[in-house]
Amino acid sequence: MQVNKNVLRQGLRERRRSLSGPESAWLSGMICRSASLLPAYVRARSIGVYCPVDGEVDPDQLKVHAVGEKKSVSLPVIDATGSGMFFALWTPDTLMEPGPWGILQPRGSRDDGDRVAEALEVIFLPVVGFDRHGWRLGYGGGYFDRYLAHHAPGVCRVGLAYGFQEVDAIPAEPHDQKLHYVVTERGVMQFQDPPFFE
Repeated sequence: MQVNKNVLRQGLRERRRSLSGPESAWLSGMICRSASLLPAYVRARSIGVYCPVDGEVDPDQLKVHAVGEKKSVSLPVIDATGSGMFFALWTPDTLMEPGPWGILQPRGSRDDGDRVAEALEVIFLPVVGFDRHGWRLGYGGGYFDRYLAHHAPGVCRVGLAYGFQEVDAIPAEPHDQKLHYVVTERGVMQFQDPPFFE
């Protein structure tokens, strides 16, 4: 199973890297606009997003839109041990620094005191690949899956991806967390009912 996932990762990441800068920006804009219309996002008061690397869909427009709508926005941070992840509050004035593997995260926020106190209602996740059952292929570190399982079981999980990242089947493992939605430039795919929140 692991070999199959690694083969999928390699091919999908190479395809994603083949996008030109303007093409990636154009598609990311389309995806963010569609994501901003999701009822779960519209109702949400607090969201989590990610900083893109390796040609991922760029959620920057979604961050800006959320701030304009008076939503709180948080970004993932790898903790000081390097084995766990939490979310820290972000604003347009937040200073950023590279974390492990060069992924940007809020500066100086690697301890428990910077964890977001309020529960996130929607988390937008980076995607290497996905299938029509809602299984997500990540980079293999398991950070998002562990966070979702232990800290955010009731959060709405939304993958942001390019349409070509859809594959026939992702080999799911017991620790994998299924998505509620995937948003691509082709539209929105829903796999299960999202959690309800007031």
